[in-house]
Amino acid sequence: MTLPWASVSTAFCRDLEALIARRMPHGIRVAAGPIERHLLCPEEEAMIEQAVAKRQAEFSTGRALAHQALANLGYPADVIGIGPLRNPIWPKGTIGSISHDGGCCVALAGKDTLRGIGLDLMHIPSHAGRMSDLLDMYVADRDELKRLPDLPKPLRPEMVLFSLKESIVKALVGELDDFVDLRDISLQTPWGQVRGPTRQERHMTLWIDHCGSYLITGAIYAL
Repeated sequence: MTLPWASVSTAFCRDLEALIARRMPHGIRVAAGPIERHLLCPEEEAMIEQAVAKRQAEFSTGRALAHQALANLGYPADVIGIGPLRNPIWPKGTIGSISHDGGCCVALAGKDTLRGIGLDLMHIPSHAGRMSDLLDMYVADRDELKRLPDLPKPLRPEMVLFSLKESIVKALVGELDDFVDLRDISLQTPWGQVRGPTRQERHMTLWIDHCGSYLITGAIYAL
């Protein structure tokens, strides 16, 4: 099956894993790989049997890498279900996050000693020039972009803010009972003060990095 994106190399995936692992707390396992069709257990295969080939490849890669990260934690294979917000349902006692874009996928898994973790991956060339046109869909207020730190090239504040909010929502998903409008997530400080959809302020550790042509952001939500 020919997939509509350029695959990433094994060497790049190892570099990406190492970069993310350095950003994560001790005990979080990282697995990265190219998007390709994987054979899953029957329960997980049933979740995508009606999906198009592209979605089957993305979903199956995410689940395969999540199982790899969980195995590296010492957890036996178990079904990773789908929650009401389309989020992964992690095995009891664990937390995690999955992200994919532009032919690459990353999964995180750890023990539930944190409230949540979020990761977002964006292929920069695929989104260049598009995010400024969508600002009204995800910016909470006019000053939010100004709160970001100075960014190295090729990172753009519009893309970084969107990606950070995606990571924040993934870290918060255990506390959410409905889909979130990203305009209801407000970044109060660059590295952690977040106002959520209920206007409650939460502190997270946020980070921004890039590897090759990919932007990576993360949110660590401690107990």
